[in-house]
Amino acid sequence: KLDVNGDVRATTFIGDGSQITIEGLNITEHFENSSNYISTRTTDDIEEGVINKYSPWTDIPLIQPVIYYKLDDNNTDSTGNTVANLASGSATYSTDRKRGSHSISTNSSVKYHLTKNGTPNVLTGLSAFSVCFWVKFENGTVSQTIVRQDYNLLIRTYTGNITQIYVNNNDNWNRRKDYNWNVTLAQNRDRWMFWYFTVDLPTDTIKFFIDNVEQTAIFTGAPIDFTVMPSTTYDFRFLNDATNSYGLRGKLDDFRIYNKVLDVDEINTIQSEVDIEPIIYYKFDGDFTNSGTQLVTTELI
Repeated sequence: KLDVNGDVRATTFIGDGSQITIEGLNITEHFENSSNYISTRTTDDIEEGVINKYSPWTDIPLIQPVIYYKLDDNNTDSTGNTVANLASGSATYSTDRKRGSHSISTNSSVKYHLTKNGTPNVLTGLSAFSVCFWVKFENGTVSQTIVRQDYNLLIRTYTGNITQIYVNNNDNWNRRKDYNWNVTLAQNRDRWMFWYFTVDLPTDTIKFFIDNVEQTAIFTGAPIDFTVMPSTTYDFRFLNDATNSYGLRGKLDDFRIYNKVLDVDEINTIQSEVDIEPIIYYKFDGDFTNSGTQLVTTELI
């Protein structure tokens, strides 16, 4: 079993048609080869008496983000799929974070352009996607933008108590959902919140969650009448609305986009991920530097 980052957390042995007994459980099902699966070779010496027979190959579903900005003191997409270019402002990073070592600390002037293979068509061709991130607002009254790609996608807060998501077919701002918070943004400022959005174009379904609680839309615009995100020449703007300078005032951490609608278990896995960091960690990559969290001085004696 792999987690959402593709890291192996457990190994599942699937039979190749012959019966396998794993701790008293008979398993005969197996998966066909698919480009959506990763094959992992198993071993024959796992635990004596536990496995009678084994399949030399196991197909494991691979769930990975298509965009993943950890924002750990840099603006690097760890998937390698996109590049973030700082278009305005001066980005700073804060140790007040939810994941990793840092979050990005922003104001109305900070704006990135995201490109994929040199073009702004970051979401082109996707029929479904999920956007999730940790956010801490430091201003609870003004409109603030997370992402905007004109006439395609916009996720923002509007004034102090409305969240809006627009999903369009390169044709204007006429398809959107508005969500009225149970409490206002001003009352939620200065605390980390887990936000995620799921979008399924063929079924005209958009959902918004805060800390795994689904929010109820108070307004729904025109229905989604297209099945894939279109190509566009507009910039994919991150953390800033270039028209009105409605940039995020606060901190953002662990920003991800997946090319599917994540289910509840997958979302729970992302939200509950806990960083496990050693306090002392010597990689011995040509030096005696400790990369752990505890400051240690090393002296060759």
